Amino acid sequence: MRLPALCQWFIFEDRQAVERTAATIEELQIKEFRILFSWADWDRPGGQEWFDFFVDRIGEAGPKLIPALFYTPPEQAIGGKTSHPPKDILSYARFAGQMIERYGSRFDWVQIWNEPNWQPYWDWDIDPDGSIFCQMAIPAIDIVHAAGKKAVLGGLTPYDPAWLTMAARCSTVRGKSEEKGHGSLPNGSLPNGSLPNGSLSNGLLHKPDAVGLHHSPSWTNQRRKWYGWASEIMTARAHLDGLEKAGLAKSGIEIWIAEAGYATVDDGAILDDARRRGEREQTKFFDYTRRQAGADKIIWYSAIDQPPENMTDDELNMNGGRQEAAYHFGLETLDGRRKPLFYHWKDLAAEPSSSSDRL
Repeated sequence: MRLPALCQWFIFEDRQAVERTAATIEELQIKEFRILFSWADWDRPGGQEWFDFFVDRIGEAGPKLIPALFYTPPEQAIGGKTSHPPKDILSYARFAGQMIERYGSRFDWVQIWNEPNWQPYWDWDIDPDGSIFCQMAIPAIDIVHAAGKKAVLGGLTPYDPAWLTMAARCSTVRGKSEEKGHGSLPNGSLPNGSLPNGSLSNGLLHKPDAVGLHHSPSWTNQRRKWYGWASEIMTARAHLDGLEKAGLAKSGIEIWIAEAGYATVDDGAILDDARRRGEREQTKFFDYTRRQAGADKIIWYSAIDQPPENMTDDELNMNGGRQEAAYHFGLETLDGRRKPLFYHWKDLAAEPSSSSDRL
């Protein structure tokens, strides 16, 4: 039985969390690790040194990385938030190129944005038809492919066939971008030396090698009617096949469970009995998720609980209320206590069959 990849978001300069996560990766024999490459953090003073530290430390622990590239630097964003499109729509592709040039030996896949159909990560009031997102994502995927890497389109949360159809139908025209004052990439950044004139693509879904799906039953924004991973994957597969037959998507797009997790503390319920119940449910949902044969890759969130001073994206970009569950997805608590799932994962990793089947 295959084991998932693991995931963790690191707060800027939280070196202790990096060291703890590296130790977890080594102990659980994690082979792939999805990691936040925050564009906003890279743009901060000391950003390059911070990236060098966490990329090298996690890479030294052994796994192949799957960097997720998102969070617009506020100074570069149209409205000053990390969920807003950049003023220079091609600057995201340049960021992708920088990450590949500097750290590309550590990874084969690049995740393009994260949860682009969720308002706290991409502001659909600014981009209601998705055209700006397509203009940003398509050149970035071209950069990824030009470097010999593969691209997974950031996970949908929840799965949204209407969003996929939008992505399939949108197009990117260089002239329109230039009329709006957006910059262009330097020669050599894309195949054939520069951006082509006219349409860059008939639609975004002609580009990615995989599409990610996200779900956590304990996360407030995902408490909807959900029919399970098998149904979700089958529905997405049928929809992508239909778009391919219509000439709106490339063939062979993989479907990933790009982020699955379970918070061990519900919103406001922090009593010991609720915590123990949450930890049992976390292990159950993990076992259910890892058995999904229809997914080409499975990634589990997360290694360590998040510190309470870290504001959620709901709070930062939507002025939303605090969601306690957001801080309790880890295999370990902040004070170092290992949850039952940590030991369960360790036992599974020790089984002879798991090493060859691990994603």
